Parts: sequence; structure tokens; C-alpha cells
Amino acid sequence: MNLWLLFAIIGAFTLLERLSFILFLQNWEMPTWLKRALTYVPVVILSALSAPAILLENGEMVSSLLSPKVLAGVAGILAAYLTRNMVVTILAGMITLWLTNAFL
Repeated sequence: MNLWLLFAIIGAFTLLERLSFILFLQNWEMPTWLKRALTYVPVVILSALSAPAILLENGEMVSSLLSPKVLAGVAGILAAYLTRNMVVTILAGMITLWLTNAFL
């Protein structure tokens, strides 16, 4: 019985917490500087997720900039910058990774 009461209390708290933003901030206008800053959030999150995957091997920094993952990351960055196309970016990075793994 106590477990169900705990679930009900947690559910009610979660509902009230989410409802508070709707009730108290419904007429609040976000400042333009904050809107501008929030446009960079996806890029920062993607960088934070991909940088360790590219730059770390077995928990340590890569020893050479000629590592297949580093070269594939550079190819992906260049493709993204030049084409602004997600599919081309992914293909450029993956093809570079496969080729460098095969030949290095």
C-alpha cells in the first residue's frame, strides 16, 4: 500500500511541477538574447556527444591525428561545412572511416 501512495505522491508532484510552468509563465516573453543563445544548443549537444567518440580510444586521447576516427570526423566536418547536407555529411564520414580502417 505504501508503494502505491509513493507513486501517487510522485505523480502529483510531477504534474504540479509541469503545470506550474504553464500557469506562471504563460504571458512571459523570452528575451531575444536568450532566444539567440538557445539556437546553439543542438550544435553544442552534438559536439559533446561526438567529440569523446572521435577523440578517445580506450579512455585515453588518441595518440595520432592520423587516427581513422579523427580523419573521418574531419571529413564529416568539411562535408557539413561545404554542403550543409546531413546525408552527405554522414556518408563522407562513414566512407572515410571505412577507407582509413581498410588502408591504415
